[in-house]
Amino acid sequence: MHDKIRIAAIVGMEQCNLRVWREVSEKISAHAELTQWTDQDLEHQNPEAAEAIQNADCVFTTLIQFKGQADWLEEQLAKSKVKTIFAYESMPEVMQMTKVGNYVVSGDGGGMPDIVKKVAKMLVKGRDEDALYGYMKLLKIMRTMLPLIPKKAKDFKNWMQVYTYWMHPTAENLAGMFNYIMAEYFEVGVTARRCRRFPPWASTTPMPRIPERPAPVRKVAAQARQSIKTAPQHCNALLP
Repeated sequence: MHDKIRIAAIVGMEQCNLRVWREVSEKISAHAELTQWTDQDLEHQNPEAAEAIQNADCVFTTLIQFKGQADWLEEQLAKSKVKTIFAYESMPEVMQMTKVGNYVVSGDGGGMPDIVKKVAKMLVKGRDEDALYGYMKLLKIMRTMLPLIPKKAKDFKNWMQVYTYWMHPTAENLAGMFNYIMAEYFEVGVTARRCRRFPPWASTTPMPRIPERPAPVRKVAAQARQSIKTAPQHCNALLP
């Protein structure tokens, strides 16, 4: 194995967060070489992305929603020796690429713990062929079910834990996510920082300080307020 774990992250609609990804790459650089790609790299069949995927030890992908992109990604994975793939919130063809230890995803929902499979089928009214779609609907709420998952489903729990990190995508959490993956599946002696969760409406960026009004403006505003207070309620000065 290489001196460092090679991780290829392929994220749809992610052209605007390059600064965050640079921070993440720096934070895990002691143990990993992280490259980050978008759905546009799949769409245009970027040869550099192809090389990164083919040489990766681990692939993380999410928000891939088009068949052509999924097919090209599958072709690159077929040329690789990657054994660990985390896939989320994508079309079924991409979700089925998931390989996390003994945990895999299949079109009929195979690989899911029984309790999760039952809930997923309930969401699609019991249709086995649609179980994977129900599974995808569960992603947003499934982490609340983790205490109910049996210990033998460790790899499924790890898959969900990684998703929990991803749902709170600060640079610190994403670095913790990749450290968690390396500790669990690549025997890297690194401690993963616990995921710091934020409510959906929270901002992870400090609000800028609003400057006070300049002194002359404050003085004029005070005089105006005083004039309003002392003015007569019925003024006929403007009447002809």
